[in-house]
Amino acid sequence: MVNRLKNLVSNYPVQEYYGDYEHFVQNKAKEWADVCGADRHVCTVDDYPGGNLNKKPLHRRRTGVTSRLNRFIDFYTQPPGDPRPHRPKFDVTASLQICPQNASAKYPADEPGRQLRARSFAQLAHGTLVVDMPGMAMTTNKVASNPHATDADPLLNFIINGGKCPVETTVAGAGIATYESDALPKTSTMLGAAVLTLDYMASTASGLELNARLYDLFPDNTAVMVDRGVQSVASASGTIDYFLHGNGWQFPAGHEIRIEIAQDDEPYLKSSDVNSTTNLTRVTLRIPTREGSVRMVGGTSLP
Repeated sequence: MVNRLKNLVSNYPVQEYYGDYEHFVQNKAKEWADVCGADRHVCTVDDYPGGNLNKKPLHRRRTGVTSRLNRFIDFYTQPPGDPRPHRPKFDVTASLQICPQNASAKYPADEPGRQLRARSFAQLAHGTLVVDMPGMAMTTNKVASNPHATDADPLLNFIINGGKCPVETTVAGAGIATYESDALPKTSTMLGAAVLTLDYMASTASGLELNARLYDLFPDNTAVMVDRGVQSVASASGTIDYFLHGNGWQFPAGHEIRIEIAQDDEPYLKSSDVNSTTNLTRVTLRIPTREGSVRMVGGTSLP
């Protein structure tokens, strides 16, 4: 949307912030709100001098999304309570996603992760992690037991898991094409939307879906879902490229990347009622990263 606006009006005033808030995610209060004090609590009215919310709160440790939004609007509306607001920066900020599984003392589970800034979204990432995984795997339009799809549904996950990151400790099983990379040689910080390339051959093109779920596979075999993408396919065979939704996530060195390709991703998406199978022969991920470019060839396609 920002790109479309700026294509029409190059100097359109936009400040971008990407983080773990809004609907059907962890929606952290400490990302919305200012954080104050040594105990890093959500700032209250008492933390603002004289209760004036236009003033900087005492002992603020972090500025929340709401304060950023208010300051941005203040500059253009100039309300009486804040008659001389500072001009906002038209830059981009992205916070890395923190789940209970990758939380630390520096980045606890109830707060966002490291914040990264750039003049434009494209400048957040400097390189590309290419993960090329050849190997045969098969998908089907209906999967009898499909717990990974159920766990990854945003609404069910919000109701059952409080919106925390979906976590798996087993493989998806038959009917889902699963690929796992070799261990990462160094830490790679994803910022943006990965491009997924699939080489495939299906029994029919009618109603064919090849949806993706992307996981960070920890050394203890815990898999945390960090992104996903959806794709309908018009041809029964060939090569397709499509974007995943995108995220900010750090894959530590020694972790692996798991990608699941599914025709049946219910209840998130209705699967096709047309009976079909698809054979995949190669899966390639191109992940935009903060660090320099890395290419990995190899991995495992799971039965």
